[in-house]
Amino acid sequence: MEYPTHGVRVSSQAANVGRLGGFRLRGQTCDAVKSAIRALHVLEVFAGAKRPLRAVEIGSALAVSPSSTSELLMTMVDGAYLIFDPTSKLYYPSPRLHKLGALLGGDYFGSETMDGLMQSLADTIGLTTTLTTSQGSFMQLLDIATPATKSPPLKGLGVEDYIGLRLPVFRSSNGLAWLSAQDTQTVMSAVRLCSRELGRKADDVAQILERVRGVAEQGYAYGGANADGSVRGLAMPLPPARSGVVLVIGACGPTAEMERRREDIAATLKRAATSYGGPTCAAVGHADP
Repeated sequence: MEYPTHGVRVSSQAANVGRLGGFRLRGQTCDAVKSAIRALHVLEVFAGAKRPLRAVEIGSALAVSPSSTSELLMTMVDGAYLIFDPTSKLYYPSPRLHKLGALLGGDYFGSETMDGLMQSLADTIGLTTTLTTSQGSFMQLLDIATPATKSPPLKGLGVEDYIGLRLPVFRSSNGLAWLSAQDTQTVMSAVRLCSRELGRKADDVAQILERVRGVAEQGYAYGGANADGSVRGLAMPLPPARSGVVLVIGACGPTAEMERRREDIAATLKRAATSYGGPTCAAVGHADP
């Protein structure tokens, strides 16, 4: 299948991307160890609930059978990640997790900052907002927020189905936004990592650098976000976290609406990025492409 996406050569046009440069859902690229993923999902359930939980509540939230839930929770108790009260039948997150929480809070500008930023954006612009970052040869969707009045942009998928989605680096608005916050050396490294995605275009480095510079000067990247061209995405990088990780905030919605509101949405994302911790890519990004 081919996907019309943000082209590396002409900013106003889409480029057809084959299988290697397409969008892939979680689980389409490797066989995940489900128990490991589910253990992390358990912690996310606790984070969302903000209270102790019973096994039945956790199993329901994960859509997992009672026997599988029980085995998973016992394993997490055995590892001291959860505390179980046999009288109330309640599970509690262990203090062992505090170090992890402190680390992430320090890296990403404080506890719940990203959740608040994304949900506020979704409610303000009335569109789905996304959080992505580079995983080397691909961009990955880390989180998603939708306004209460709307559903996710791709039919047949719920919010959780998007988490882990892989996007091409050079042929997605998210990828180009991330590249616009990097120096030339990092962009060149990305070209080498993504040579199969780029094909013969990987040889035209000057053209790629010019395209990345254009995105940085514009302050955001914009392009196609699904197979039939009915959805468009707009993205810009957030200031680097303490760890050096560059996260990309984005918005996506119906093409007609995105075209009509493009500059307004870009301005709203820029204000949000500035409040998050610093200037946006126009000031941070194109150090020397």
